[in-house]
Amino acid sequence: MCGIVGWAGSNHMAFDIPLEKMRDELLHRGPDDQGLWFSVDRRVGMGHARLSIIDLSQNAHQPMILDGGRLAIVFNGEIYNFREIRADLEQSGHSFSSRSDTEVILHAYQQWGTSCVSRFDGMFAFALYDAAKQSVFLARDRVGEKPLYYTQVNGTLLWASEPKALLAWEGFHARIDANAFREYLAYGFVGGENCIFEGMHKLAPAHSLEFDLRNNRLRTWRYWSIPDTGSSAVVNRTDVQPTALFVEELERLLVQSVKLRSIADVPTGILLSSGVDSSLIAAVTAGITDGAINTFTVVHPDSPEYDEGPGAREVASLIGSKHTELHIESLDDSLLEMLAHQFDEPLADQSIIPTYLVCKALRSQVKVAMTGDGGDELFGGYPHYRLVSKQALLRKMLPRAARELASRISERFLPIGFRGRNHLIGLAGSIDNAIAHVNLYFDLSAQGELLADRAWAVAGWQLTRNQDCPPGSTSTAAELRAMQIDFATVLPDNYLVKTDRASMLASVELRSPILDPEIIAFAFNSVPQSLRFNHIEQKILPRTLLKKLIPGWQPSRKKRGFIVPLREWISGKAGKHFYEILMDPGQTLFQKDYVKKLFSLHRAGINNANRIFSLVMFELWRRQYQPALPSK
Repeated sequence: MCGIVGWAGSNHMAFDIPLEKMRDELLHRGPDDQGLWFSVDRRVGMGHARLSIIDLSQNAHQPMILDGGRLAIVFNGEIYNFREIRADLEQSGHSFSSRSDTEVILHAYQQWGTSCVSRFDGMFAFALYDAAKQSVFLARDRVGEKPLYYTQVNGTLLWASEPKALLAWEGFHARIDANAFREYLAYGFVGGENCIFEGMHKLAPAHSLEFDLRNNRLRTWRYWSIPDTGSSAVVNRTDVQPTALFVEELERLLVQSVKLRSIADVPTGILLSSGVDSSLIAAVTAGITDGAINTFTVVHPDSPEYDEGPGAREVASLIGSKHTELHIESLDDSLLEMLAHQFDEPLADQSIIPTYLVCKALRSQVKVAMTGDGGDELFGGYPHYRLVSKQALLRKMLPRAARELASRISERFLPIGFRGRNHLIGLAGSIDNAIAHVNLYFDLSAQGELLADRAWAVAGWQLTRNQDCPPGSTSTAAELRAMQIDFATVLPDNYLVKTDRASMLASVELRSPILDPEIIAFAFNSVPQSLRFNHIEQKILPRTLLKKLIPGWQPSRKKRGFIVPLREWISGKAGKHFYEILMDPGQTLFQKDYVKKLFSLHRAGINNANRIFSLVMFELWRRQYQPALPSK
């Protein structure tokens, strides 16, 4: 895992853009080695900060060049199947001077051009300069595990792993993007190609970008979508019972994925909660590893309802892992300020706290760790999938006029934070509208109250979450549609942002075996609904496999994952500090009367902890970066 920066343009920019300063903003991503490179004509510059995982020698130093500078690359991430691709390239006459996957990307591009990305199984973001074509090629992995931001200023393209590197150039002026701001208030993150900084963009997951230095034009395109049909041989077998058939196939795919993601020249471990996904990854890893594996978890001994310790401890005992626990007892105010700066864009996911702390703790023992990310989206693990499914049935029973009336009444008379309010409001309109209201922080009317009469904040924005769902992946089944939208939005724009930034702040690489392309295709196109969830159980297929791999395993309680007792903290000392932050005279975006209302409702038992936390994280972020307000 690394940090990359660079610029390209038709003018000689070497002395105008401080490339070294930009790169050094990313040293937390790559403390082991750093490098700079400029093209002969000084029209392209690249910087790299390296976290050494594979081929620790200087042969894998970046920026890496090929053919005397005809090709040059900066790369962040891992190509898990690089050995297989390398073997194919060697058969075609290519020779290599290192053992790194970075060099494989260069030769793959040399052999197959921009279509090379479709061959990569990995998490990656890279920029590759082609002197012959006078172009720069950028690409990001299928799911969005690795970040890549870019902007164009006066015809020059600039890119970086994190916005803070682009902000290091004085030519870019930080200003809040109005639509991104509204999206953050709605969902607690900024999604798709949007960025909280006006004029800055993310390269979306599964997308490539090519910049032509001859005319300063760029184009982007999608190179991968969720496959329309499954191609696994599992659907044609008749020699075993159906459930056993799917369990066998999932086990085969996970073993294959874990083996690929275990390749490293440094010690590795696993982030283990008491849930199905991380327990499954731990069980698979233990089954193919000689000796005890390393597992790590977060515990809250004073808050049993949130404590992952007992369940994780049981799994660790059953698989015989070397287990480490990190105790979190209270909220450190300075930690939130540090995280607000690290995340560049505001993020309201409370699990940024334990995710960073556990990565920081495990860094002394391992440099790479695997997670269970993606299991809920692929196998139906979230409770709202049941609700969406039930609502789809309700929609067939209720006339449209009745649904719209229930929506308006709920929005007007039920207080924000009231349980079920979002789902009732979502009854109006299509099923996509219902999904857009799942886990909503501030709906449109609430945003109107929160922001009062700011004209830039109320015009031209609509509440939606399906704009980033890949074409060809829609389904008439409401629960599958919700899973696909979560996979295309919440997963890359919230959860994977969290794991990337939190782990990189601790200089640790996190890998997600469940996000293997074959597992994604299998989950969406082969697994029947009966093995996803029912009215009693969720993630039925992964649970069944876990019981096979760990016969003594039993779910100890409702799984929560790496979270903190935020509701209780806000009702205590942390709540007072949060209130002071939002009522500070320097905080002028959010109406203070509405802030008081949120705290009052929370004290009355209506849970608004996540909404309060989202406003606090935005305000701490604003203090760190001091952006101008959106353009009028």
